[in-house]
Amino acid sequence: MTVERATTLERFQSLVSWAAGAQEMCKTEDISVASAKADEDWYDSEFAEVESRLQHQNLANDTLCTENGRLRAEIDRLQVEEKAAVVRSGQTDDEHESQIEAAKSQLLGSIVSAIQEAVGLHARASRALEHVGLSKGASSSGSSSSSA
Repeated sequence: MTVERATTLERFQSLVSWAAGAQEMCKTEDISVASAKADEDWYDSEFAEVESRLQHQNLANDTLCTENGRLRAEIDRLQVEEKAAVVRSGQTDDEHESQIEAAKSQLLGSIVSAIQEAVGLHARASRALEHVGLSKGASSSGSSSSSA
C-alpha cells in the first residue's frame, strides 16, 4: 500500500505540476497575445503615417509633373514661334544662329559686369567695416591697457 500511495502521490504531484505549467503557459500566451496586439497597433499607426507621407509625396510629384508638362509645352510653343519668326525675317539658319550667339554673348557680358560690380561693392563694404572695426579695436585696446 505504501508503494501505491507513493505512486498516487507522485501522480498527484505530476498532475499539479502539469496544471501549474499549463497555467503559466496560458499567462505567457495571454502576454504574447497582448504583445502581438500592441505590435499590430504600432504597425498600423506606422503604416498609416508612412501611407500619409507617400500620399503627400505623390501629390508633390503630380504637381511637379504638371508644371514640367506645362513648361515643356511653353518651350515647344516658343520654339515654333522662333522658327516662324526666322522664316518671316528671311534669315538663313546660319544668320539666325550667329544672331543668337551674339545675344548670348551680350547677355553673358552684362551678367559678368553685374557680378563684378557686386563683388566690388562687397569688397568696399568689407574694407569699410574692417576700418571701423580697427578703429574700435584700437580705442578699446588702448583704454583697456590704460585701465590695467
